[in-house]
Amino acid sequence: MGWRSKRAGMALLLALCVSSGGPGAAWAAGTDLEQAITLYRQGAYGEAGRLLERVVGQEPQNGSAHFFTGAVLDN
Repeated sequence: MGWRSKRAGMALLLALCVSSGGPGAAWAAGTDLEQAITLYRQGAYGEAGRLLERVVGQEPQNGSAHFFTGAVLDN
C-alpha cells in the first residue's frame, strides 16, 4: 500500500471519528469547505488555509476541515 492510499485511509478514519450528526455532518459548512478544497488542489495553500480556519472555527467537529488543514500545513 502506497503512502497516498494510507493517507486517504487515515483521512476517512479521521473524518468518521471527528464528525458527528450523520453522514452529511462533515459538509455542514459546505461552500467554504468545498472552495477551500478546490484552492488546495490548485496549490493555493494560503487561501485554502484561511478558509479552512474559518470552517474549523464554525464547525470544530468537521473532520474533513481538520484533514485539509493538516494537508495545507504539510505543503
